[in-house]
Amino acid sequence: MKIRILVILISLLCFMTASSQEIKIGNITTIQGEHINGLVGVGLLVGLNGTGDPDNAEKIRAELALLKNNGFENITERDITSKNVAIVQIIGELNPYAKIGQKISVSIASKGSAKSLKGGKLIHTLLTHPYLGKDKVYAIASGSITVDTDNPNTGTVHAIVEAEVPVTYLIKKDKAQYFLLDLLVPNFSNANQIANDINLLHSSNSEDEEDDEKDKFFIAIAKDAATIRVNIPPKYISNPISFIAEVQKIPITDYIEEAKIVISESKSTVIVSGAVTMASVAIAYKDLSVKIGPQGGQVGREDSFVEIQASSTLKELTNSLNQLGVKSKDLVHIIEMLHSAGNIRAKLVFR
Repeated sequence: MKIRILVILISLLCFMTASSQEIKIGNITTIQGEHINGLVGVGLLVGLNGTGDPDNAEKIRAELALLKNNGFENITERDITSKNVAIVQIIGELNPYAKIGQKISVSIASKGSAKSLKGGKLIHTLLTHPYLGKDKVYAIASGSITVDTDNPNTGTVHAIVEAEVPVTYLIKKDKAQYFLLDLLVPNFSNANQIANDINLLHSSNSEDEEDDEKDKFFIAIAKDAATIRVNIPPKYISNPISFIAEVQKIPITDYIEEAKIVISESKSTVIVSGAVTMASVAIAYKDLSVKIGPQGGQVGREDSFVEIQASSTLKELTNSLNQLGVKSKDLVHIIEMLHSAGNIRAKLVFR
């Protein structure tokens, strides 16, 4: 099986024209306080066609106690001694601005030995936040589930939001108000550039000095590789949301995308982000030979060869190996060899 290649090119800003799509601050940052909240719950799935949990006295007593602790007051042993039912674990995420009554999708998985959850319906199950207190219900999941075709013991089900999690994104200190931007991918250069771009548009001068001697007051400052503090200008104090919206729309003038290779051996996928380049190299692996130099290169096996252009990149090498029918496991090993030898200029991450 050939390995699938997904090339993510996020760092387009350096080569943009006025009509090109821009990378804006809001695309690569989040505001501290807007985090997603995890939800959990344990419920009972009914209506299975003999594929539910098998009978087991000790297990039934434990599950019965667990269900009663999670709001199933009227459940008895008789209700869960049939193979037509299954105990399930529910895991979900509550977005920071989710409102009461909104519908969200949550994941469901068998906790016991059910063969399949196909055809099952979830009895109303209370979902709580593991750190905000188990006494408060944030959503209720119920209804028919959509079973995962690859794993019949997992699937998804809908839940209704019952409570909101307060979002605190504005920080007040003395007379100032500010918020913190977090980079999705920490990088000192990008953090500094974002602060510079915000200051270029919104910085002001002190009003008590002559024009040619005014001290610059910077609205934004990079605190570290991941965080930028952004002060709310005086004219926006009464409407900070308007200022935050303006900041999120500011295009970044010189965004640097980290060169990185993410390899998922289980899914036979290589994800290449940023400008992943290669140094000159010559390797032999099984019946394969790879030769790459300043003027280009060649990949081959026996009488079959594929030429590589002078400006060789990992993508070109991978495409060439695919043309030769190289198996995914062999391709991963070749990439590992090249990286360990220092011939690939990028970070290597396995998932």
